Amino acid sequence: GKPDNLRLLEHSSKFFLIHDRELARKSLKKARSLDRDNPKWPTALGHLYRLDMNAISLKVKGDVAEKALEQFEIAYDLSTDRGREALLQYLAKVAFAANEPAKAKKHAETMLRHSSSNGTNGNNMHYGNIILGRVALAANDVAEAKKRLVKAGKTPGSPNLNSFGPNMALAKELL
Repeated sequence: GKPDNLRLLEHSSKFFLIHDRELARKSLKKARSLDRDNPKWPTALGHLYRLDMNAISLKVKGDVAEKALEQFEIAYDLSTDRGREALLQYLAKVAFAANEPAKAKKHAETMLRHSSSNGTNGNNMHYGNIILGRVALAANDVAEAKKRLVKAGKTPGSPNLNSFGPNMALAKELL
């Protein structure tokens, strides 16, 4: 039945994630075709494309970022409010990587407007300001980029930030 197929496809996509991304991608696309309204599948596909962004040339990175953005946007549209909030950081990051500064800015500003009790507040403040600073710097607004870097540093922290530390991309670009 359909639930068994979906479970098999999900396990297949996770199993092949590292060693055979194309097979993982096919599994996720098949699951999406069987279960169109579930944000789980485009979210997983978005993360798969996001992984691909780390290991390739700038030109291909932009193409893969566009694919990741498309999947995260589908997942966002299918998600509830809580699911949407969890996707904002990825939407903003891949929109920036896909050379979509208006979308990156929109998602980063939404992150800053969101206040939540589930521990994402510190992440939203940090990553939202980092993305807005990178967008400003790409538009040659160094003063705004510096202001955003300072604001990003004023995060109250989060389990994620406390474990892995802050994102230093904007600081490196400013240097």
